[in-house]
Formats: sequence, structure tokens, C-alpha cells
Amino acid sequence: FYISNPKPKSTQTCSLMSNDQTSTENAPKPRWRGGRVVKSKTFWKEMQDVEISAPDGQRVICQQLVPVHVPSHAVCLLIYCALLLAFAAYTIILWITEEPTTAFSTEPTSNFAPTSLTVTVNCDACLDSGVRRWLVTTDYEGYDHCDGLGKTSVEDTAVNSVYMCRTTDDITDSTGLRVRLERVSEALRVSEGRPSVVISGDGDFSVSTPLEPWHEKTLLLGLEVRRDADGCASTSDCDLKASLYLASMQYDGKVTWEGDGWGGAQLNVRLLRFAQVYTTYHRSLFEVLSGIGGASTLLIGVLGALRKLTEVVFFGAGDRESIQDAVKAVGLEVGGTAAA
Repeated sequence: FYISNPKPKSTQTCSLMSNDQTSTENAPKPRWRGGRVVKSKTFWKEMQDVEISAPDGQRVICQQLVPVHVPSHAVCLLIYCALLLAFAAYTIILWITEEPTTAFSTEPTSNFAPTSLTVTVNCDACLDSGVRRWLVTTDYEGYDHCDGLGKTSVEDTAVNSVYMCRTTDDITDSTGLRVRLERVSEALRVSEGRPSVVISGDGDFSVSTPLEPWHEKTLLLGLEVRRDADGCASTSDCDLKASLYLASMQYDGKVTWEGDGWGGAQLNVRLLRFAQVYTTYHRSLFEVLSGIGGASTLLIGVLGALRKLTEVVFFGAGDRESIQDAVKAVGLEVGGTAAA
């Protein structure tokens, strides 16, 4: 026992001992050694306040350790150990054998490095009259996350290797990737076939876009990222693979250059603002131990509630009697009633 006085200026001390202490020669001792183990290891020890009147009339509050009911505490401890060991074994086995977990999220496309692309221009219907037939340009100036790619411009080359990097959603802006067909003959289009631009990348990604004279179209590509570490944005930091997919295609209207019997065409290519990110990972040992700790807390709470209910129903009267016995040992009063 220890005494706590709500009024610091009038401190009153008394010496109350629990039933486990040998305050008198007649104090009871545990009948079996295991009882001491239960009392020292139980999770459900409780303290209760006892109001005491001292001989000088002061009122003090004594806090007493509620006597431990060994049988109920022992049963609850056994149930707790058995259930926790079973849950821990199940959780660890599941952790060892489980498949990796994949979490989906979206992140700004600008967080990731530019992606390589191949642009193939098929334009047999483009007039060859001593001037350029088509032009493939990229413009990433002013975008720091594009790794200093700057501007490129290639004329009349069928197969072009370029990089895709996130710039803007504004189609009228000249940044990004642009394929410009200068002169598409209406007559040759019938005999040679419609011109087209094929955008291809790693894996099986390939998009073929046919173009008619005077057409301006835009391809909106999405970036899909698969990685094995959360927060990773570079292949040097984790196993990261980035690939493109076709999100949508739109018709933007007519181009501004044309002539007698021919018309121009243009294809814009943009990246979407956000990338689809799939993070595959195994749960760490810390997460497994945290789950076991959470189960331990839950078991303690549930078993404590059941034990308390059992003691209230079957052993509720004994607690009050033990308090009175302890108070009698020092000749004080409990609740204003003189101890005999």
C-alpha cells in the first residue's frame, strides 16, 4: 500500500499491507509456488482507493493493490499464452509462404525519368518535290525533370529514336513530341495508302495512327511503373520498370498549311499528368511483429474483461473484506466506520 493525500500541506501517512506481505505472524502464505508466479506475471493487477479517517480526524486516501484471485488469473494467463503462440505461429508461417503484395497508387509522371520511344513514319503519299516531306521534333527545354534533353529535329527519316517526357496538357504548345507531314497528296493517298505514324516502345507497346490530309491529332500516353520499393523513382535505387500505354486519341482540327491537291497533317504526342504506379513488396519482419503485438493487446483486453466479469459475479464480496482486514491492522477507520 501507499498513501496519496489530495492536500499536500496536511500529509498523513499510514502503513497498510496487502495479504501477500508478512505484516503479522498470522498472515496467509501461498499454498503452492505457482501462485507467486501468477501474481508476479499477471497483466490484470489493479489498484483501488480506500478513504481512511486518521485518529486526528484527517481524511486521507490509501491506494491498495486488489488481492489477486490466483485461479482466474492463472486460467486467463494460460489461455493468453496458448492463443498468442498459435497466432504468432500462424502469422510467421503465412509471412514465409505468402505471395508478394502489390499496392496501386498514382504519382506525378514528372517524378520518373524520360522513356525511350521509336517513331516510324510511313508516308509514301508525301510528295517528293525537293523539299522536306516530314519533320519529327522534340522540345523539352525549360523542364528540369527531363534531364536536359533540350530540342531535337530530324527530317525525312523513317525510323527515329526519341524520348518521351512530361511537359504540358496544352496541345497548342510546341513542347513534347510532334510529327509534321508537310505534303500529303490526295492522289497518292488513294494509290499508295494513307500515311501513318507508328509509336512503339519497350515490350509490346505499339500504336499506329493513320493521318488524313489537313488532320491534326493528339495521342495521350500514360506511364505505367512497376517497382519493388515504395518511394523509388530510379532504376538505380530499386527494380523499376516503366512502360507506356495508350490512354486516348483526339482529333484537334485542321492544320494551317495546304496547297493545290495536297494537304499537311500533324500528330502531337503527350504524356498524362499522373503515372499509374504498382509497388510489389513483401511485408517486413517488423510488420509481422507489430501484428503479433496488436493481437497480444487485444487478448489482454478481452481476457481481462472476462476475468473481471467472473470475479464480480463469483468473488465480488471478498475484495471489500480484504480491504477491511488490512485497515484493521493499523487501527484506522474505513468510510467513517470504526475498525474493531
